[in-house]
Formats: sequence, structure tokens, C-alpha cells
Amino acid sequence: MRAFADYGYRPQKVAWIALGALGLALAYLRLWAGVVGFRAVNKSTIRPVGWAFLFDRMLPAYHIREDHYNVDAYYRLAFGTGADPQSIRYMNYFRLEIPVVKADETNRRRVESCLEGLKWAGIVLSIFLAAAINALFKG
Repeated sequence: MRAFADYGYRPQKVAWIALGALGLALAYLRLWAGVVGFRAVNKSTIRPVGWAFLFDRMLPAYHIREDHYNVDAYYRLAFGTGADPQSIRYMNYFRLEIPVVKADETNRRRVESCLEGLKWAGIVLSIFLAAAINALFKG
């Protein structure tokens, strides 16, 4: 608990921990689960899994985009997967067209469990931040 709250009520420490949690989640999704994109329900474009997606899922109270919550499928890089050429789709990422394939059920479960853990981390960190800000204004 001392690592999160500290004794000095410093809200900026919670912000650094939140950025670290976002960075770890992004690294986990890209490196371990291999997921780089998602497609929302009733949409045809594949959007990248990035900082905005993870921030929105970390703090669901903000609810920046509805597409971040209505995910139909997740996508992995098509390099080295031996995928059928008809199953390859393309995701635009900084004006590059990156070949991706639909992620399997195992990767989908990994992504969903990571996002659930990120949501709980966001809830805990927001409680600490609210307590620290409350202590600043009371003192």
C-alpha cells in the first residue's frame, strides 16, 4: 500500500503508476497475446489497440468511444502465422497498411482478462487519487 499511497499524499505518484499499468498492458497485449487491432460491432474498419483504447478500458467512467466496448473481434499480425491469404485483412496504422488475421479464442480470452485486470487497477488507482486530492483540499 505504501507504494501506491505513500505518506505524503502525492497524486502525481498515482499518475505514474497508472501510466506504468497502461504500458505493461500494451506490452502484454502486443508481445504475449499478439493482438494489435480490434473491430467494433457493425463496423468494417480495424482500429489499432493503443493508448486511447487502453485508457478508455482502464477508466470506464469516461467512456470515450462506444467502439472500445463493443468489440466484435481482435486481430493479430499476419506475419509468420501461415494464415490463408483470403483471411488476411489490413489495418491502417500511421499511414501503413499492416496485414492482420483474426485472433483465435485463446488470444481473445487473454485480451479480455488483461482488460478486466486493467479495469480493476484503474478503479483502485482512482480511489487512491481521489483520497489524495481530498486530503490536499482538506489540509
